[in-house]
Amino acid sequence: MNAVGELFISQADGQTQAVGTNYQCNARIERKTRRAFVNLPEPWGEVACEDVDVIDAWFAHLDLRGERTRRRAPAWVWAWGILGSIVAAIVLTLWLGIPWLAGTVAKQVPLEWETELASGTLSELASMGFTDTQVSATEQARLRTLFADVAKRSSYRLPIRLEFRRWDQPNALAIPGGVVVITDQMLDLMQSDDEFTAVMAHEIGHLEHRHGVRTVLQNSSSMLLVSLLVGDLSGLGVLAAALPSLLVNSAYSRDFEREADQYAFTTLRAMGKSPRAFADVMGRLEAASDAAGGMPYFASHPPTSERIEAAERATR
Repeated sequence: MNAVGELFISQADGQTQAVGTNYQCNARIERKTRRAFVNLPEPWGEVACEDVDVIDAWFAHLDLRGERTRRRAPAWVWAWGILGSIVAAIVLTLWLGIPWLAGTVAKQVPLEWETELASGTLSELASMGFTDTQVSATEQARLRTLFADVAKRSSYRLPIRLEFRRWDQPNALAIPGGVVVITDQMLDLMQSDDEFTAVMAHEIGHLEHRHGVRTVLQNSSSMLLVSLLVGDLSGLGVLAAALPSLLVNSAYSRDFEREADQYAFTTLRAMGKSPRAFADVMGRLEAASDAAGGMPYFASHPPTSERIEAAERATR
């Protein structure tokens, strides 16, 4: 190459031959290597050069170095990209991985543990302000007959029974192990047997889909889930302690609540009843919650308007 920008090729015999000027040739700089390639006029083809700076200077009119810089992202861009990928992986693990793992582990929880869990949780409710019901024995028997008609349609692996308790707010909850609890205050809100049936179907839906056990498992560490998955059930006692508070405060995910709602709608239709009964009692419950300044029953539930609309769609 000379001062006027003409490129020469050295031949085997020591002779040189001009092949063209820098404006007659084209060049590129590799992104990942310290090499440049020059496309020569026919018949020379392409030659490689490791002196990138020389090629970049000779082809300054092509701005090879600037093009390479634009194509290669700065180090901070790569760093933020890697960090973002790590964060995304963690979020996906928490969002998808742990719920999936919890659902898998829940299928392996022994029946004996769930039965003990139901007994322990009922005892714990007393320390949380739940007292003996004031519903008459006759009315309890009548409601248990209605409840049995709903429960017999479930494929839950344990018998399901109904318990009555008095508390300071309307509430209903399903305890893993086959127990559904309803408070006197919730019964006071209901204006028909169909509304009672709708709420009971919803709670049985939580049992049917193992929502209580799955929620407790999802709130545990991934290490504990793995240990339970491989058969080490020693951690179940620790999880049981968290269940009463979780159930009373209705800390199910919104997806679980929607799933229980859909189970209730399907059950009501199978019984020849309208899902509209569910919408009616939900509207009345929300009004009572607003008057009381909020209730645990709505702690994590989907918006009542959404649930009412879903019930109305199921009615059509």
